[in-house]
Amino acid sequence: MQPKINMALFLWNCVRAGVIILILTGGGLIYLNGMDQLQLSFPLGIVMAGSISYGLLTRNSFSHREVDVIRQVKQYPANEYWLSFSDDSLESLSHEEHNQLMRICKTQGIGILEVQAGGNVKILTRPRKNWRLYGDYVRYYSLEKEIRSVIV
Repeated sequence: MQPKINMALFLWNCVRAGVIILILTGGGLIYLNGMDQLQLSFPLGIVMAGSISYGLLTRNSFSHREVDVIRQVKQYPANEYWLSFSDDSLESLSHEEHNQLMRICKTQGIGILEVQAGGNVKILTRPRKNWRLYGDYVRYYSLEKEIRSVIV
C-alpha cells in the first residue's frame, strides 16, 4: 500500500494556490495607467510563479497523495466515506505505512474504523462531511431514520 502522487490533484491545487496568491497580492493593480502591455502577462506571471512556488513547497505533502483504495472509495456517492480494517490487518502494517494511511485518510476526509476480534468497532479517525450539489444521499434509503440515529 504505497501512496502515489495524484498528478491531477497536485496540478489543480497548484493552480488554485496561484489564483489565490494573485488575489492576495492585488493583481488588480496592473490596471493602472501606463501598464497596457502588461495587463495580461503580469497576472499570468503571478499565477505561474505562485503555482510553481506552491508546488515546490508542498510537493511531499499528503494532500496530493492517494492510495488506490481511497480512489476506489471516492467513486461512490456518499455523505461520508469510511474504510474499515480488521485489527490484525492494521497490525500487519509497518509503523510508517500505518502513519501514512492515517495521514492520507485524514487529509482526504475519509474515516477509518478498526474492527476488533470480538466484533467491537473502534473509530480511529472521523470523516469530513461530503457536501455535494445533489444533496443528502441518506434520504434515499428506506432505513433513513435508523441510519441517522446511528451516525448522529
